[in-house]
Amino acid sequence: MRTVGVDHESFREDLTTLVREEGVTAYIPIIDEEISGAATFASAMNLSVVGLNEEGAKICFDKFSTHQFLRELGIPTVETFSSDDPFDQMKNMNGQLIAKPRHGRGSLGFRLLDSPSDAARLDSDYVVQPRLSAPEFTVDAFLSGETFRAVCRERIETKAGVCTKARVFTDPALECVVQVVGEALSVRGAYCVQFMHDGHGNPLITDVNPRPGAGTAMSGACGVDFLSAHVAEALGRDPTRYLQPLGRQRYVLRVFSEIVTQ
Repeated sequence: MRTVGVDHESFREDLTTLVREEGVTAYIPIIDEEISGAATFASAMNLSVVGLNEEGAKICFDKFSTHQFLRELGIPTVETFSSDDPFDQMKNMNGQLIAKPRHGRGSLGFRLLDSPSDAARLDSDYVVQPRLSAPEFTVDAFLSGETFRAVCRERIETKAGVCTKARVFTDPALECVVQVVGEALSVRGAYCVQFMHDGHGNPLITDVNPRPGAGTAMSGACGVDFLSAHVAEALGRDPTRYLQPLGRQRYVLRVFSEIVTQ
């Protein structure tokens, strides 16, 4: 079988062939572009799937739509403008401004703007936001029916958009917000929500990811294994065995290791 990217036109065709030849019964999409449409594909192939329906995925993978969705829920979120919004709407934003790809992820395409007028030179697939302050948190969560568990990760150090040092702890207020978001999106399985602070110490949602995050394994290292729970849910097994209470806060450090082979 040929190897193609998830955005290649033949991806679904090759995936269909793989499912049929290998007798696949559960589908666990992990890439943003793959999650969009995964529920429709799984239904057509009679597969168990975790994640979101197509409508929810479209909301999460469009930062402007996410902003509108959260505002309608009454949940504090970072002010967000599309790059083609009138300049007058942006000029009242205080502090430094940032631009992000509207459908991007991680830190790819991130840039600083000197003034709102710089937005006029951006591609149409960008959003403009005020630059928020540290600390930055990611809340890892799992939701399925009546089962909900979440823990928070303060991103102490980040490299290339991936957390490498974290404080893992519980915060009932943040976790409650994340549960409301997950229920409103009808999430099934593991997901994560990112927060940063405004200038007054109030947490604002910056991103909603309908999948485990690149740093979710750090929560798993502390005994709350969202990744295993995600797989168990797809396989029809009990996910709660992997979602034990955190207990006290922990600090997690990721390190690289050199491996010598013959």
